[in-house]
Amino acid sequence: MTVKIGFVGYLDVRGIRNNSEIELAENTSIEDVLARCGIKPQHRGYIVPYVNGEKQMLSYPLQDEDSLYLFLPVGGGRPSAQPAANGRYYGAPHY
Repeated sequence: MTVKIGFVGYLDVRGIRNNSEIELAENTSIEDVLARCGIKPQHRGYIVPYVNGEKQMLSYPLQDEDSLYLFLPVGGGRPSAQPAANGRYYGAPHY
């Protein structure tokens, strides 16, 4: 079966080009695709998969002509050491 796959640019996917079509065996799950992409099992839970625009579980079995998009939310970072105009700091506490 053929599935179109897309992913955010900072997701390290091996052997598959972004916005390309890949050939898969029938009943291949999203987790199977992540394994094929070289994504470590301990990292797979951070990826949010969408199939045909709907959020799905990693166990979801893909179907012929599905469109799979892999999203990796990013958060965090270091807050600015400078206070806001009102003199207060926002975000994580400063140590």
